Amino acid sequence: MWKKIGFILLFCGGLYFHSVAQQEINAFFNSRPSEDSLKVIPGMFTTYRQGERIFWEIPDSLFGRDMLVTTTILESAALKKREEDRRYGYSGDLFGPLIVRFQKEGNEVLLQVPLCDRVGVDPGKGGIHHVARQRGDFMLNGVLPVLVKTSSSVLVEVSRLLMNNPLFNLGPFSFELKMGMAESEKNRIGEIKGFPGNILIRSSRSFSVEEYSMVGGNGSGNSYTTSWEIGVCLALLPRQPLERRQKNSDVGYFSFAKTDFSKSRFALSRISCVKRWRLEPRDPEAYARGELVEPVKPIVFYVDRETPSRWVPYFIEAVNAWQKAFERIGFKNAIRGELAPTPEENPDFSEYDSRYSFISWKVSPVRNAYGPSTVDPRSGEIITSHVGIFSSVWDLVQQWYFAQCGTNDKLARETIVPDSLLGELVKMVVSHEIGHTLGLEHNFIGSSLYSVEQLRDDAFLEKHGMGSSIMDYMRFNYVAREEDHVRLKNRVARIGEYDCFAIDWGYRYLPDRTGEEWNEWVRQELRDSSKRFEAGLDARAQSEDLGNDHVEFNSLGIENLKQLMAMADMWKCTDRQTYHIVKSRFHGMIQQYSLFVDHVLRDIGGMLKCEGDTTRFYKPVGRDYMSKVMTFLGRYVLTPCDWLYRDSLGKSLGEDTRVLMNNFYQTTMETLVGKFATIARMEEYMPGEVYTLDEYLGELHRWIFREWRENTAVSDARYVVQSAYVKELKALFEKTGYVPSRVLVEGLAEIGKILEEGRNYMAGLEGKEKRRIALLLESIESLQN
Repeated sequence: MWKKIGFILLFCGGLYFHSVAQQEINAFFNSRPSEDSLKVIPGMFTTYRQGERIFWEIPDSLFGRDMLVTTTILESAALKKREEDRRYGYSGDLFGPLIVRFQKEGNEVLLQVPLCDRVGVDPGKGGIHHVARQRGDFMLNGVLPVLVKTSSSVLVEVSRLLMNNPLFNLGPFSFELKMGMAESEKNRIGEIKGFPGNILIRSSRSFSVEEYSMVGGNGSGNSYTTSWEIGVCLALLPRQPLERRQKNSDVGYFSFAKTDFSKSRFALSRISCVKRWRLEPRDPEAYARGELVEPVKPIVFYVDRETPSRWVPYFIEAVNAWQKAFERIGFKNAIRGELAPTPEENPDFSEYDSRYSFISWKVSPVRNAYGPSTVDPRSGEIITSHVGIFSSVWDLVQQWYFAQCGTNDKLARETIVPDSLLGELVKMVVSHEIGHTLGLEHNFIGSSLYSVEQLRDDAFLEKHGMGSSIMDYMRFNYVAREEDHVRLKNRVARIGEYDCFAIDWGYRYLPDRTGEEWNEWVRQELRDSSKRFEAGLDARAQSEDLGNDHVEFNSLGIENLKQLMAMADMWKCTDRQTYHIVKSRFHGMIQQYSLFVDHVLRDIGGMLKCEGDTTRFYKPVGRDYMSKVMTFLGRYVLTPCDWLYRDSLGKSLGEDTRVLMNNFYQTTMETLVGKFATIARMEEYMPGEVYTLDEYLGELHRWIFREWRENTAVSDARYVVQSAYVKELKALFEKTGYVPSRVLVEGLAEIGKILEEGRNYMAGLEGKEKRRIALLLESIESLQN
């Protein structure tokens, strides 16, 4: 009873003081002569607009509170020339965050930028804490004179602040956007909206762009003005930051570093805090009993209405696919995708409001997608995210699927690939990006678990998928054959066991579990190899690969490419449309072949993480496997790949296949010769365990110069291989940096061997064949001296 009476009295008192404050502010505006009407916009700060002048009434209760500033491009500039590979500068791009704080000091309001890079500074301690206190915890960005001071608020003018201050402009992001000089006189503040926890400011920003021309040799050009429509959101951050969680190197989360002063009075340390959403159960008691509980605030991604309608369901499914990971840790309806509402459905919705996460569609030649997160720098809490999906990513996934599954799925070979297939391919891309927005890093070990037999078994794939993580760059199941009857869903990468494990670590609601208890839990879980995380030190942790044996899997992959190249109908250009399709397919085949080769090249001199071995962390790739690697190189690389670089196809597509082949072998030989030092070093430190440099050089020589020993004709393609190898051998002796003496000695021996065999082989030649071998030998003869 008395509590209710007290609340009523408090409420009435609040209304009274607000009424008195409003009268004082009204008196201020009534005293100012102006022909413009006064517009009042309620919200976190009450906004007053009178003509071009804008004022904020800042409540005393919000002084000292941390706020987040984010900026979203609503309409991008019309540029005369845009670089095709530019990722940013499109409608829907979100920038920030910047953190700010308003403080009242006398008759001024200070706009501060808090520095959130350190924790644990204790004013009561000496030592290093005393030194730390000599640097402030914020920067001063601006000072606003108080125009009216009421009993509960102050009134300040923010016209210049919103118009020119970099915090509310594109200035901090000019490098990413490659903008010119600001033309501030052309800037305009548009609509301002207020809500209890944030303020939205729409504005037009103008910049000059210089269009350079080399006509006349002076490099001068014409300038023109670009206009950008942007939306700025100033949002109140939670009074209580999310509890920071320190990074565990065995779980791949994005993180940021802070300096920690709490460990010692005399030394500081660095800690890494992970980025994650705040996910708390509505009913903690039911959650603790193991029941599925909805979160207080679910993670919702709204799909841009500019997205073609036929792709919207796939985008939504890509978001919803993550729900299973959250259900495993007790949350239902924790994450979902929705089509962005219309103004009629939700007049408050805005894509630049940081309360809403957004998947924006971008018409662009950029063949990519990205999934960033906007993070509270105090704690690592993810506040919002804007995923970007570029329209040309459709071209990329078609290339990938054709090169990887074209032999086994006739739909991949269709001139017009059906939406039912394309949608599933793009859903994989979007799910991967949503994983990034949840805080997950790439996990390139996720594709290395399973054998060929397992990936040809549809029942196994139904249960386990192609690998343990969609955060790996594994794309499609290229070892499944048509007779295996593997369904499409099991030929495309999806969320796996590692992903669910990582979500468990980052989001299971156990507020009383200590950091050490979390670490012990991780150690126990890692007994299951499907929960491993590896950033890339392990030779098995590669992007774009598949399976537990690079030699076996990539051999099958290259055989697929050979079969595709043998399908004559796939390479006929009958009109402009098929010309572009065939050219895209050809480029995709070349890229895929290079990837298959590169995966095996990285095994040479590679290291593997030791599981359960307390004596050492890594071991070398074994001798037996290296023998398989060298056989692979001989069969699929050092034997000329003119089956791919076909002259007839190149001519029909306007491509010089000889140049393309030469570029491939120059790059490959640079890698193979560069491995000399790696192998020599490993042989020195781990004798008997590794493939020796003598063995490696002997196998390379045997495959590259086999025609010389067999006294058979050297084809044009084989000469490309030999020339590239000899060129890189010569470059080894022209390096200015350190080269181990063992490598130089063995290199000279190899050159001597090439010269001796080449002279013997050349003795039986005439004409063109003799001249080109002579030129090859002549280029390295001087090295013997």
